[in-house]
Amino acid sequence: MTTIPESARAQQTASRVALLGTVLAEQGERPIAGAQVELVGNGNMTTTDSSGVFALWDIVPGRYRLMVRALGFAPLDVPLVVPVDGLDALEILLPPTLGRVEVRAGGIPREAHLRGFDQRRRWGSGRFMDSTRLHAYGPMQWATQLTANTPFLRIVRFESIFGSGYTFAGRRRGAVSLRGDVRSECYPHIIVDNVVMYANGIGELPLDISFLTGGPPVVASEYYAASQVPAEFDKGGLAVCGALVLWTQR
Repeated sequence: MTTIPESARAQQTASRVALLGTVLAEQGERPIAGAQVELVGNGNMTTTDSSGVFALWDIVPGRYRLMVRALGFAPLDVPLVVPVDGLDALEILLPPTLGRVEVRAGGIPREAHLRGFDQRRRWGSGRFMDSTRLHAYGPMQWATQLTANTPFLRIVRFESIFGSGYTFAGRRRGAVSLRGDVRSECYPHIIVDNVVMYANGIGELPLDISFLTGGPPVVASEYYAASQVPAEFDKGGLAVCGALVLWTQR
């Protein structure tokens, strides 16, 4: 159970309350550090510390959607009712996303989660990069290599009342820019190991790149412009800014 200091309790008021808890791995219930915890709709988001503990402040009691994401784990997206006195001992268990290893003809091990990547690359639709190019200047430089070699994909800074960060931006379906016309950024869907991490939903904050660089190395990437996104990565046809699909080392 999460222990809350008295100073934290003092920040809760009759109209604004706090949501505090811990994010744990479903297997073994070990703390998950660096998980993103978000109340969708009001933009309140934070990251768990080394003990898996998080705190969201200044919340109006009511009904919300709680979204929790962590690399290597299936995301959580559930309704949550925040009572008038807040929540101070919420425990969230995330199941892992597991990959299997198969052996190809010739005896070369190949992770099963990359088979689809290989197949789609043969089809030729989209922009594909593997570790040979992504890691040309080291495994931690994959994001720089990705944007340097992918037309219309950029790293941009975003701001919110809860902080700032950097994320990927693409090009909106049918967008035309004349004489430097300034438009709002268009953030592509971000899918990691076949798990949707960002879907450009109403009130959803962009996914900070630091969340991706803090986990296992990215070993393959697929980028699709809005008109190219395969149906498996565009449920409901909502990927108007394209889709960025990343595969990590297992």
